[in-house]
Amino acid sequence: MEINKILSEIPSSESWKVIEEIKYGWSEDRKFYVETEDMQKLLVRLIPISYEEIYNDTKIQYEFIKECNKLDIKACKAIDFEKVNDEPYLYMILSYVEGEPLENMLTNLSNEEQYHCGSQAGRSLRKIHDLDYGEQFDGKAKLQRYFDRKKMQLENYTKSELRLENDEEIIEFVSKTLPDVIYRPTTFLHGDYHLGNLIYTPNGDVGVIDFNASELGDRYEDFYRLEILFGSKFFIRGLIDAYFEIEKEIPDEFWKMFKFYNLHAALCAILWANNYSSEEAEKMSKRSIRTLEHYEHGKLLIPSWYERKE
Repeated sequence: MEINKILSEIPSSESWKVIEEIKYGWSEDRKFYVETEDMQKLLVRLIPISYEEIYNDTKIQYEFIKECNKLDIKACKAIDFEKVNDEPYLYMILSYVEGEPLENMLTNLSNEEQYHCGSQAGRSLRKIHDLDYGEQFDGKAKLQRYFDRKKMQLENYTKSELRLENDEEIIEFVSKTLPDVIYRPTTFLHGDYHLGNLIYTPNGDVGVIDFNASELGDRYEDFYRLEILFGSKFFIRGLIDAYFEIEKEIPDEFWKMFKFYNLHAALCAILWANNYSSEEAEKMSKRSIRTLEHYEHGKLLIPSWYERKE
């Protein structure tokens, strides 16, 4: 299928003078950097219509971005969303957040600057989670489906031949804590909050992008990708400290659920990565082992890299 023809069906496309495909990320979406005749910079997503409810699900995400745009945070702006005429695609047009993915920039920053970036990201995430957007949805049903999926993933891991060494204590903790997810309060999540989806802007701000995994869930789940895709202890410390600066202390319930989501991901991500290349599977195995080491194979409640800044 000719991609240029599909793009030309989008109503505003006649004003686009630069179109460059962005080959980054894991989703099935096709993403394009666009410049318009009046010098606007846009991100255009083409989303394959892969199941019946995808229009409504993506519309919910689009409306969530619009709600986030009312907050005092730097993030991509929602501009347009609809089905492409007579094509098996939806399109979403967002503003383009200029800068570099934070994962590419952290090593160039001092420890203090990394902590400061984490603080910005933590305050933005807290504002996103404190929106009341999720109140219109059935949180109990969502958490039950989530529980069922996580239980199945754990069972698949325990039956597999790809298990990590000395994982018995980890499995025991994850199995014991798993039922707690059903009773967690829900809010709408970013869904993929990590260094690759945070942009270091030219003036040193941290911008939030890529809301296409946003969904209803437990707010503490939005933290685990920061551990499994660990980039900087200073950054993640800053993020957690800033997220809880209203409470002035970090609740034990956060540390328990953070540990659960991290350890569940460390185990089950190995099976997920095995569906891709052997190189990707090896990378994920190293990440999982690193996470287990941060918890001393389940003995710690708080990961070893955390030390609150005074």
